[in-house]
Amino acid sequence: MTSPRTALFVASALLWGCATPAEGARGEASTESLELVCEEPMPLREFVKWAQQRTGRIFVLPAKPARDVEISWIGTLRCRKDDLLSFVQTMLYVKGYALQPRQQGDLEVLEVVSLRAG
Repeated sequence: MTSPRTALFVASALLWGCATPAEGARGEASTESLELVCEEPMPLREFVKWAQQRTGRIFVLPAKPARDVEISWIGTLRCRKDDLLSFVQTMLYVKGYALQPRQQGDLEVLEVVSLRAG
């Protein structure tokens, strides 16, 4: 289990990366930037649906995800589309979850797994 201080540091580092102006490799503005808005906390299931819609990736939740887990952020963030999956991973990590890539034939699926023992 991560300490609250570590979780806050990780979240702050990623949010800072998403909140800064998006730039390409040579300093030019990225045309593929997104605005991320969270009007109210999202239950884990809703956040995963939100992430799936925006990333175009397939996510799988545990059979019984925790009902009390909510994910949120304050304000509007600008994030390059290429960094969105990292944002999702960090928001899940802060709440005690990770993404585990799984191969289903030719299809890659990202399974949401708990970092808590048991």
